[in-house]
Amino acid sequence: MSVDASSAACGFGDAIEEYLDAMSSGLKEKVGRVVGGLDDRYSAVTVEDGGAELAAYWRLLADGRECRWWWTRKPHVLPPGW
Repeated sequence: MSVDASSAACGFGDAIEEYLDAMSSGLKEKVGRVVGGLDDRYSAVTVEDGGAELAAYWRLLADGRECRWWWTRKPHVLPPGW
């Protein structure tokens, strides 16, 4: 994964939070439930590793400057050849 691709993916999570903040309360609640469900699914198939697996590919993570929870997780089972 390149730094540019990582940056774009990282910004996507932030954009979701910004969009939620801009929504009316009813819509924010509905969309928030969907996003929460996706977060739960991601958590269920990954394990916290402190970012060790991705640190070689993501400088901000390696430098300790990336603290968003989804970057500090890895799949329970990594694909062959990873």
